[in-house]
Amino acid sequence: PQPALRAVSAPTVIMAAGAKAPFAIDDPRVSLALESAQPLQKQLTSLSLERRLLEDEYARMPLTAGKRTEERQRKAKVEARLAELVGEMSALRNQLRAMGAVA
Repeated sequence: PQPALRAVSAPTVIMAAGAKAPFAIDDPRVSLALESAQPLQKQLTSLSLERRLLEDEYARMPLTAGKRTEERQRKAKVEARLAELVGEMSALRNQLRAMGAVA
């Protein structure tokens, strides 16, 4: 005997804007994973924005180290922060991947 089929309405996921959209999975564990991934995704977005801003600033800097000490120090700080951001973003992506929130 096969289990009786029951009618199920289309499951939905609350999106960031508050709108509802149909979603293919009706599993509370998946919903919980997506909800717990939101802070990590926000942090990843924030770090990505910071990286873009620093990359833009770095692109405007002279190719040489700069004439003034402040320019050289700022360039070194930007380079160091960009390297930190790459590591932080990679770690966040790995966490999201482990949670199943990123492909």
